[in-house]
Amino acid sequence: MPMKRNWGCYEMFQGRPSVVQPEIIGRMRDAFQGLKESGKLRHGSGTFDYGDWAVWL
Repeated sequence: MPMKRNWGCYEMFQGRPSVVQPEIIGRMRDAFQGLKESGKLRHGSGTFDYGDWAVWL
């Protein structure tokens, strides 16, 4: 499923505009592709830290 929008959640809930650097979208895509290829893109597979962002599945 293609990504249409990327919202900075913390800033959104704080009432401030979020500044999302454009290159992070590509890094997120590559990270999720890597998780998919390694069979880890599923509920309960853990927390994956990528430096300036992380995902908890």
